[in-house]
Amino acid sequence: LFLITDFNETLSISTIEQIKAVLIADAFTTPLLRLADPFEAISQLFVSKLSLTQEKMNSYFYGQVWYPAERYADMTKTLFLALFYSALFPAGLFLTSLTYSISYLVDKYSLLRSWQTPAELSDTITKISRGHMMFAVYLHSVMSMIFFSQFPFDGVCENTEPTALDSASYLSFVHHYNITTDQIYLRCDQSFVARLNTMFLDGSTESNSVHGKQKRVAQVFVVLTTVLTLLFCGVFFGRVFMKCYQPFHDKVLEDQPNETHFTECEIRAYIPVITHPNLAFPLVAADVSTFDCTYLSFQLPRDELYYAQS
Repeated sequence: LFLITDFNETLSISTIEQIKAVLIADAFTTPLLRLADPFEAISQLFVSKLSLTQEKMNSYFYGQVWYPAERYADMTKTLFLALFYSALFPAGLFLTSLTYSISYLVDKYSLLRSWQTPAELSDTITKISRGHMMFAVYLHSVMSMIFFSQFPFDGVCENTEPTALDSASYLSFVHHYNITTDQIYLRCDQSFVARLNTMFLDGSTESNSVHGKQKRVAQVFVVLTTVLTLLFCGVFFGRVFMKCYQPFHDKVLEDQPNETHFTECEIRAYIPVITHPNLAFPLVAADVSTFDCTYLSFQLPRDELYYAQS
């Protein structure tokens, strides 16, 4: 949306309405469709009756497959959009809060009532998502700096030269165009790129279109963005440095075997399976007789049925 919007249309009603429409869709349309799940309802009410076996019919009532990565992506996308345009559309933050509340209720109901129970997952995706949300805060600072420095997005600046309209021209313009001042305005480049060096080198936003409170707010976001940039770079390169120069013998000591049994460390087993829409149960890509069937991500009525899936 930002890339396809013309500079003069950044603050237009149509642009703000497009942002609001996306956030409202994330708050109501997407959760309600996920809750209703018409495809799953049709499969259970009509398609299941055409099944040739009981196992195939039962497969329609196991619940919808869901992926945590997809749910985190939906939440992160909404937060990114709201923080990206928060300087122009502050109400987007309230819509995002509403989206998270509705998504929490819908997802909780779906987890307990309609979705399948997945295998145990690690917290890796949660840690990655936290990093994405911190980056969204950094992006908010960058875009707020850009938006406040470019406001009001009309490409017109006051003429700083001591010139003004003569009395006759001023009275004529007042009569024909209903103007209220004799100040002369000229076209100018209000883009952030046009004064990028000036803003970052000395923290100044000297421009005919930036003054007063707007100038002070832009300077605050310049300082904030600079601090966050240095912080992010320090964390990133610090982690790279620690991984590259960590003493090799520490890793060797960590990899040496010990007498502790793996069950005492609560180590879970990963068993590869093959899923397909035409299969009532997944196929196990391993010998079932070599491990406990409780490690599998699905359940069967009797233990001997697991051997048929191996």
